[in-house]
Amino acid sequence: MYASGLGDSVVDLMSRLGFEEVELVGCVLPWCGEVVEGNCACLKLNSGLHTQCVKRAEVGEYCKSCKLSVDRNGGSSVYGTVSDRLKCGVLDYVDPKGRLTLPYANVMKKLNISRSVAEAEAGRVGWSIPECHFEERVGKRGRPKKEVEESDKVEKKKRGRPRKEKEVVSNDVGEELIASLMRDQMEGVLEEGVVEEEEETKVVKFDIDGKMYLKSEDNMLFDMESHDAIGLWNEENKCIDVVEEEE
Repeated sequence: MYASGLGDSVVDLMSRLGFEEVELVGCVLPWCGEVVEGNCACLKLNSGLHTQCVKRAEVGEYCKSCKLSVDRNGGSSVYGTVSDRLKCGVLDYVDPKGRLTLPYANVMKKLNISRSVAEAEAGRVGWSIPECHFEERVGKRGRPKKEVEESDKVEKKKRGRPRKEKEVVSNDVGEELIASLMRDQMEGVLEEGVVEEEEETKVVKFDIDGKMYLKSEDNMLFDMESHDAIGLWNEENKCIDVVEEEE
């Protein structure tokens, strides 16, 4: 998206570059289910909102830059197309890289955009922002789920009181007393050893400059081997933001 009010010089420059039919907007807007006819059919990540490219289509249904990107990507758009976007709900879209689209509320908070400004800008271009976009999505953080082969999967141990061993019948009162005390002690040790399972986080493999990481849905990066948290992937700046650990 482009910022409005940049002056006639910017408009003239965009006109010379072939963007004379592109309408300038004052702030980032989310996907509202509207396809701008004549614009490039590719989707842009756009801070995680997966919105339509704002450039005019010049090579078939693509602009020149997106056509080059499609050719380099084996004939498909990196983040999908508007036709892919229309096949699912506003917030149900997952791009070819495995990224789930973000609600507009998350981006508004990050870019400091108020609802009144956003709705005014959407109204200026004849759009209506779906209400679901104003509900912020809060992701859960934690150690990611380890990837294991089917043959390596084992049945999880059931929770609960451990099964009691069969009683040993003895005529000796002393032996029965000792056996009873040992059973009680063993039950206490086993009960104290029961721990709650850690909440698991779904992750996908993610390549940064040739190095592989594990990345969760909320862009948290983890080491491939140790599964320790590395930081938060900043898609806009293409860098890893360090996250301070909570005490």
